[in-house]
Parts: sequence; structure tokens; C-alpha cells
Amino acid sequence: MLLIPVVLFLIGQPNKPPDVQAANVGGDLGGDTHKTEIATFLAMGPPSLNQLTAIFVSANEQPGGAREMAWASGLQPYFRGKGEIEFTTLEGCARTPELQNAWKGSIVSVRGQYAPDRGGNPRVFSLARLKINCCAPDAIQLNVPILAKEPVQNIRPNDWVLVTGEISFFTRNGEVRSMLRVHNRGDVVKTKPDANPYLAN
Repeated sequence: MLLIPVVLFLIGQPNKPPDVQAANVGGDLGGDTHKTEIATFLAMGPPSLNQLTAIFVSANEQPGGAREMAWASGLQPYFRGKGEIEFTTLEGCARTPELQNAWKGSIVSVRGQYAPDRGGNPRVFSLARLKINCCAPDAIQLNVPILAKEPVQNIRPNDWVLVTGEISFFTRNGEVRSMLRVHNRGDVVKTKPDANPYLAN
């Protein structure tokens, strides 16, 4: 059994990972128990430069610092948090209520492939990674939904992207799942592919 991937590698197969497929992100989130909250988030739009400036000025004038002022004002996504994390960390932080409490609201960056919404909504897409047990033919696609306040532009299906956003959760078919809320289209940027496009089992 272990010889199969070795033989495939020696004969140069596969030489390219399979493409990620468009995801039913809108449909997944349609069953969300927080549907109203998501609609409000999408309707808010990004803050103006005046709003951001006011927050920074207020933060300098009052004790507590910029991060606390940002949380109080609802502009916390513009203050970076935990940096880049692994895709599996983002997906796994929904597993228990304790993990959800620890991660909810954290600002993180995550790398993956862009999988557009099947419904064609440019503000909703999936961050995808391929997971294998043995070799490319058994690869399955893992998806984390992404909600963006602004339409994502100049990104094509299968492009590798680095997405920075706020961790949130939604419930689908009784299962709590992770998602990212992106507050600015500039927080979805093309990036180099991972050296290994697959996540190991």
C-alpha cells in the first residue's frame, strides 16, 4: 500500500493537484442561526477614513489603548490580532465551546485557495484546502466560508490567497463551523502557493 504513492511519484503522476471546486457558501450560511447578524455585517460596509481617524485620536486621548477603543466602537477588525494561523487551526477552533470562546473575534490571517460561491455572490466565497489520505485521487476539499463587506475583485478560482479577517462561527445541520468575516477587500490578497498543496490526514 505504501508503494502506491512512491510509484505514482516516480512516474510523475499526478504532476498537478486537482482544482478546488466552487462551494455552496451562500447556501451553507442560509441555514445559519445568526442570519440576521450576518445580514447586518454585510450591510454595514467598511468604515470611512474619518471613523478610523476618530478612533485612533480617541485612543491616544484615553487610557485603555487603541485595541480597547476599537472593540468598544465595533472597529476591532482593523487592529491585527494573532497573525497567520494554519488552515487546520481555523477549521478546528469550532470543535468545542471552550475553543470557540478562545478564538471568537480574533483577527487572523489564513492561507488557502479561492473557491467562489456557486450562487455568484462576489462578497461570499470559500477558503479551500485539499486533504489527502494517500495520494491526489483521494483528495477531499475542505472549506471555510468567508464573508466580505466589499466584493472581492481580481481573484480567480484556484488562486492562492492570504485572507485576514475576524473569526466567527455559524451552525449548519446542528454542527458549529468556523468562518471569517473580512472587512476590506484589501484583506484578501494573492499569495504564493504552499510548497505542499495538500493537508495530510
